[in-house]
Amino acid sequence: KKTLMQTDLEKLERQELSDARQVEKTLLKRFAIEEKKAKDNANAQEKAQKVQINKEEKEAKAKIDEQLKKDISQIEAQEKAEIEAAKKAEQTEKQAAVNTARSARADATSEAARVAAAERAEAATITAVEKAERAIIAAKDKSLMKTKAALQKAEQAKVQASEAAEAAKEAAADQAEKARALAIERAELADREVIEQEEATERKVVEAVEAIEKSELFEENAALVKTRAIIVAVW
Repeated sequence: KKTLMQTDLEKLERQELSDARQVEKTLLKRFAIEEKKAKDNANAQEKAQKVQINKEEKEAKAKIDEQLKKDISQIEAQEKAEIEAAKKAEQTEKQAAVNTARSARADATSEAARVAAAERAEAATITAVEKAERAIIAAKDKSLMKTKAALQKAEQAKVQASEAAEAAKEAAADQAEKARALAIERAELADREVIEQEEATERKVVEAVEAIEKSELFEENAALVKTRAIIVAVW
């Protein structure tokens, strides 16, 4: 039969094990909450970083478009100025040809001389027109080339902005993944420590029980020996 001490010991053992399991349950729950919180923080930070990256990318592209608009405006203004200069030069040369023809006709002493002066004026006028046309075409071609170059430059800048944003997003994702992995690792380590503590508690309880049982057995044996000695003495 179990002694009173054994019964109390078993109660104590059950209580200690129950307490240890309750502590383990509480700690594991807390560690799970902390792990989730760490993961949520990592996810939130990654999301915030991506929002900021998208914002910066959008702003960078807006600046590129704004600069492109300014560049094209300058190109168009330069083209317009060159065309106006060509037309002005054309008018100046035409007027010079007319003035020269008038002077030549006034000084001419024959009809042939007047006709020759008129022909020279006509030739000079044609030359002025052709020269102006070439200048205008050159101005437009140059403007077109500059516009294409500006568009290409802007497109390359946008591609670079997109690539930089993508690289930043990947870095943010890697950082968040490392944070999540670290949270899991810490939680697993904490779980192992709690389980090891519970196992250590169980071992201590078992060892205590065994020690007391051995002590009680020793006392029972001693009492039995004493009783036998008394019986022998009586007989």
